[in-house]
Amino acid sequence: MIDDFVPLSDADRDQLSSSLLRFLEQLEPLVLEGLGAEVPDSRAERLAAIETPDGSQGPRPGRNALETALFGTVAGIDHSRQAAIALRDGRATFALATLTRGALESYARASWLIDTTSDEDLLTRWLSGIAAELSWSIKVRPGAPLMELRGRHSTAEAELVRVLDDIEDLTGSRKPLSASSTALASDLLDRAGWKGRAAYSQLSAVAHGEPMGIHGFVDISDSTGAHTVQLHQRWALSYVGQLLATSTFVGRNLLRTLGRDVGPTHPSAAAHTEAARVVETLKSRIRAAAKPPTPDQPSEDENS
Repeated sequence: MIDDFVPLSDADRDQLSSSLLRFLEQLEPLVLEGLGAEVPDSRAERLAAIETPDGSQGPRPGRNALETALFGTVAGIDHSRQAAIALRDGRATFALATLTRGALESYARASWLIDTTSDEDLLTRWLSGIAAELSWSIKVRPGAPLMELRGRHSTAEAELVRVLDDIEDLTGSRKPLSASSTALASDLLDRAGWKGRAAYSQLSAVAHGEPMGIHGFVDISDSTGAHTVQLHQRWALSYVGQLLATSTFVGRNLLRTLGRDVGPTHPSAAAHTEAARVVETLKSRIRAAAKPPTPDQPSEDENS
C-alpha cells in the first residue's frame, strides 16, 4: 500500500531548517580554524611538516592535502546550509535532493582523504584525486592551459606526468587509486548510519530527472487527476537526516585530525542534539500517523 502524499508543512519546514542551520553555524567556524596554525602534536602538525622540495604540488604536500579535505568539508557545509535555507521556501522541491547530493559528494571526498591510518596513504589518495582530474581535463580539452591547481600555465598532460612521479615515489607504482563519487558517497552514508547505495541512488534519480526520483514529488488528485509538485515530508526528513549525519561524521573526524576535537559541553554538541531531536520527533509523528488502527481502535472515518 502506498501512503498518502503528505507535503511538508510550513511549520515543519521552519523547524527543520532552523535546527540544521544552528548546528552548521556552530560547526563551520570550528572547521575554518584549521586554516590557522596547526595544533601542537596533532596529525595536522605532522602532515604540515612533510617536505618534498620538488613535489608536483609544491613543497608542502601534507598541508595541501589537508587543506583539500578542509575545503571539501566547507563545501559540504555550504551545500547543507543552502539546503536548510531552501527548506523555508515552500516552492523548494527537487532542488533539496540535488543540494543534499552535492553536500554528500563534497563530504565524501574529504572523508576519503582523512580516513587513512598513514600519512603516505593520505598523500596517495590526494594525488590520485588530482591525477583523475588531470586525466579528465586531457580528455575534454587536450593541450589547453591548465589554469587550475598548481602549474596553472602548464598543461594537464605535463602536470599529470609529475603527479604520477609523486605517486610512484610513495607507492612504487604509477597507477593512481580509483574512487568514484558514487562509491565514496555511498560508503560515507553507510558509515554515518544510512543505507548508502539506496539513499544516494534516490538523490541521483532526482538530479537526473528519472521517473522513480521525480515522481516522489508529484501528488496526483484521485478525483480530478490534477498534478501538484510538492516536497513530501518523508523525503524532507530523509535529506535533513542525511545532511545532519554526514556533517557530524565528517566534521568530527576532521576536527580530530586538526587536533580541535570538541567535547559534549560545546555549543556545537548542544545544537546537534537539538537538530537530531527535531528530526526524530517528526519521524515519530509520521510513523504514528501512518500506523493502521488496531482492531479495538476505531479509525478516523468511524469516529466521524
